Amino acid sequence: MQQRLIFIDDDKTLVEILQYYFPRHFECLCLSSPKDLERHVSVFSPHIILMDIYMVQYAGRIVCKELKDNVRFQHIPVVLTSAASFTEEQITPYKASGFIAKPYAHLDALSAQMRTYAHDAPVIVHNRRKPVADISLN
Repeated sequence: MQQRLIFIDDDKTLVEILQYYFPRHFECLCLSSPKDLERHVSVFSPHIILMDIYMVQYAGRIVCKELKDNVRFQHIPVVLTSAASFTEEQITPYKASGFIAKPYAHLDALSAQMRTYAHDAPVIVHNRRKPVADISLN
């Protein structure tokens, strides 16, 4: 089973490139904004989220913190990304699992980093089926 990744960036060219590239390694949902992110996360059940820090109408750091403050989603690693420089101390208050600088030098290295973050995350099993004891045979 492929790991699922949500990639969020308002750079449409980058979204198109990664929308083409990531499916080699992930089942991927690429979004140009974090609008309705909680709904997307609930439906898609990603193993990891890669999100730009600076978007036109959204602050990726704040979106990350809101997601991580939600008990339903706090187990999902969120990796922030930006062309600007950030230190670990600057992203720690937002509960991000990590930071990756743009531009991405090698897409294979980016993919490997995403797989590592996703692999290190706790496994949460969501069973959408009813347990056998709850099924009525009448």
